[in-house]
Amino acid sequence: MREQKAPEAPTHTELAFYRDVVGLDLGLLDPPEGQEKRPAMTMKSSWRKLRREVGVTASYSAFVRYVHTTFSDLRRNVTLVMPTTPGDAAQVDFGYVGLMWDQRTVSQRRVWAFVMTLCHSRHMFVRFVTGQDQAEWKQALVHPDHHLIFERGFYSVPTRYVGETVWVRGTCRKVEIYDRDGVLVWTWEPATTNQRWRTDWNHYPPGKRAFLIQHPQYCRARASQLGESVLALVGRLLESHSYAHLRKVQAILRLGEKFGPDRLDQACARAMAYEDLEYRTVKNILVAGLERDIRAPASTAEDSTTDPAMYLRSADSFVHELKTAAGGAR
Repeated sequence: MREQKAPEAPTHTELAFYRDVVGLDLGLLDPPEGQEKRPAMTMKSSWRKLRREVGVTASYSAFVRYVHTTFSDLRRNVTLVMPTTPGDAAQVDFGYVGLMWDQRTVSQRRVWAFVMTLCHSRHMFVRFVTGQDQAEWKQALVHPDHHLIFERGFYSVPTRYVGETVWVRGTCRKVEIYDRDGVLVWTWEPATTNQRWRTDWNHYPPGKRAFLIQHPQYCRARASQLGESVLALVGRLLESHSYAHLRKVQAILRLGEKFGPDRLDQACARAMAYEDLEYRTVKNILVAGLERDIRAPASTAEDSTTDPAMYLRSADSFVHELKTAAGGAR
């Protein structure tokens, strides 16, 4: 007895009406003569297009089964291995993974898989990343303080590169500095908001290195002679990055020679009360003679202007006395 063919599912019949459209979308059929071949869609994109434009009701799984059944005997796009020697080339791509927990931000973050496949050996490397930003190149000038500026961070290099323009390559995990000939000079971890300076004291000449390391100690000792508030302000400036704030500290200490240690100590106390540690702020306080004004900042002063003991009687009592006085005047 001859075997009967199973009837086609309703979804298969519905999709068969759009066979040519699906084949062109997926790059499985050649376009009509005179038309250029367009980039192939993914199966999910083609399925969504049919649902959106013509109202196809088939599910995505049914759409996938239809494509595999209908176009199984047609030419498909295949991946070709590039004939290369070891180390010549690699293929890279990103694939969306989903949400993963990030301990640094204490939250769920979108994660992609960075995939790199070596063309010769076909060995694959995979790493989960929180963005698709790549290996960014910029030129930067090395300043006299031995640092260059890259993406709001400050990175030191050896003395021989001072005054030169170098290339900087930044990734999410490291910052690489190259000279004009493409030779790697130094590698740093990327700067952060809390630690913007990356400094290696060995980049400085021995004599200057000893001066820079010892000089902050001298500034602290000098500040202690000028007053406790001067020492506190200087200490806060030097604790984050001593070299970056060294000139600012020296300028503040010199104010003691012009205005005297007592006034400078009071001015530093007032500046810290307002959380403003700039040299110009301390100087302006001294020039305007505001260092003796020990009142708290405006937000605190407003809360303390009303003395609860100032008014011992309610407002009604004053109104009653005014009415009595008015009656007696008649």
